[in-house]
Amino acid sequence: MTDAAPHRRKFSAIIPTHLRADLLSEAISSVASQSLPPSELIVVSDVDDADTRELMAARERTLPFPLRYHVNDTQPGACGSRNQGAQLALGDWLAFLDDDDVWCPDFLLRCAETADRKGSTLILATLIERSPEREDCIRSFPEGLDRYSFFSFPGGMTGSNFTIARERFLGVGGFDPQVTVFNDWDLLFRLIAADPDYAVIGEPLVEWRQHEGERIGSRSQRRAQGLDFFVDRYTQYMPPELIAELRATAASIRRDLSESWAGYVEHSLAIAKVRGVSGVLKKLGVARS
Repeated sequence: MTDAAPHRRKFSAIIPTHLRADLLSEAISSVASQSLPPSELIVVSDVDDADTRELMAARERTLPFPLRYHVNDTQPGACGSRNQGAQLALGDWLAFLDDDDVWCPDFLLRCAETADRKGSTLILATLIERSPEREDCIRSFPEGLDRYSFFSFPGGMTGSNFTIARERFLGVGGFDPQVTVFNDWDLLFRLIAADPDYAVIGEPLVEWRQHEGERIGSRSQRRAQGLDFFVDRYTQYMPPELIAELRATAASIRRDLSESWAGYVEHSLAIAKVRGVSGVLKKLGVARS
């Protein structure tokens, strides 16, 4: 163990939220249950709603660490709220948690221990993806990737399963509000491109929860545009099959939302173009002879 013992590491926990007081309460409970408590919890909402304010007042009286509530009225969205939380943070390390996810009790402790042992300023924990529609799925990000291998291993990163030295986070400008889809991928890519040092915890310590309510990942025109924007930004680093899959997903969203037969046909042809005939048949589950 180095001189920087885990209990001396000051984590600022940051939760961005948007009209989800019920889920937010569970997220806060998971922060309160940490075996290594954060030095503070900052909740940033881009809507100043009564339910969230009432929840903050109730939870503030019960937490063993300071709870700070901030209304983000200048840069709406999760990226802007996370960045404002980072600017307000007093800790030397940041730990973000989406309002619909939860940390396992040893998340911060294991991150601190890993940072001390490996000397890394970016720690990623393995995820448990929970969905009402399918069995739990374990998602982990491999160690040793750089900008050229990054997109060969998609997944394993969300806005809830990493801790980072505040100086390093601010050094790359934080989350990019222009990136409306895969803003976590975008941040991680920029972090690794600037400094490839990071460490991974193989133990699942974060529940990434899928649910039926409104989510950033909901199928919408905004998501389709965001997918195309993301591919345009990182085409030179992505393998062709990933480019095709993301382009096809964007076209599929537009097709499903199309209000005319002509639009449906246009976007179906776009899917076929990027996937190719064999790709379309594979997606449909049609076996080749």
